[in-house]
Amino acid sequence: MTNSKHYLLRNIILIIFLFILSSLSIHAQTAEDYFIYGISKKELNELQGAIKDFDKAIELNPYIADAYYERGTTKIYLKDFEGALQDLNKAIELNPKFDSAYSNRANIKIYLNELQGALQDLNKAIELNPQNVHAYTKRGVIKSNLEDKTGAIQDYNKAIEINPKFADAYYNRGILKHLLKNYSGAIQDFNKAIELNPTKDAYAEYYSRGNAKSWQKDYSGAIQDFNKAIELNPKFAAAYNSRGLDKIYLGKKDEGCLDLFKASELGFAGAYEAIKKYCN
Repeated sequence: MTNSKHYLLRNIILIIFLFILSSLSIHAQTAEDYFIYGISKKELNELQGAIKDFDKAIELNPYIADAYYERGTTKIYLKDFEGALQDLNKAIELNPKFDSAYSNRANIKIYLNELQGALQDLNKAIELNPQNVHAYTKRGVIKSNLEDKTGAIQDYNKAIEINPKFADAYYNRGILKHLLKNYSGAIQDFNKAIELNPTKDAYAEYYSRGNAKSWQKDYSGAIQDFNKAIELNPKFAAAYNSRGLDKIYLGKKDEGCLDLFKASELGFAGAYEAIKKYCN
């Protein structure tokens, strides 16, 4: 079967499944029925339909903490942060030991730049579930932003101890090691993050590893990483800027300036000063 036929068949099956779910929702009788249909639609990224089913589940039984939680996290995807916060508050009111509700409420507070409030929620999530790897990782990010770098490293270490295959924890720890000028340690963490996430989404990992190599004056190695980052994300302005500078450091001024012009074209603010310095 060709890729196009496989894609068409997959979408036909998806449409049929969504139709069946919609039909079942119409005939659902209990809050639990609507809740299950909502979960299925959410997993299929049919978010508005999921919201309607969670609404109905809550209408029939306003004491299901999971229904508020699922509706709240769905609203996060839809960027309805105020509505999501209300739902997660209610989920916690109904189930004060709901660690995932605290963890996801922290996401909203991070978005709203309420870092202390987010930190309190993550502390509670970890207290309730000491194996909550995402809570440790998010708390590490907050601690780093609050200049508690030692605490942040400890949280990333704990996340990796719990789940040695959690790429985000390695990446975040690598960023922090870079800030602490531990470039070798940062590169090791970026290596692991790339190993665990060798997908098109890994452009930031390659870019960050390239920057660490640049600080070690391994410009050729850095350029290879910037090449990969640009391959994965052709509009990654910062990668063009960094690659341009490293080419200039290697004596390839013309090539480097082309990259700097591209970075400027894509909107990278620092490229203009570099062009004035190196390309006139």
